[in-house]
Amino acid sequence: MRDTYKHLLKLAETYSERTGLAEATISNHAVGRATLFRRLRDQKGCTVDTAILAFDWFSDHWPGDLEWPDGVPRLDDSSQEAA
Repeated sequence: MRDTYKHLLKLAETYSERTGLAEATISNHAVGRATLFRRLRDQKGCTVDTAILAFDWFSDHWPGDLEWPDGVPRLDDSSQEAA
């Protein structure tokens, strides 16, 4: 799970830098509460469902002209359908 948390933090950081939105705002949009990324930084974690929700949100809202961060897996539509 630690890699998952690192990946989510990288996505939040990259998205925040590109959009100018605070990570708390991004968290609120992605999972309905502003504390996700702070909790991950504080090593308090999150549920699997919350992590999936956040990954899905990033995938659906990622700017088309912004490269997805290297080393961060991205769910595609075919993998979600198979699940």
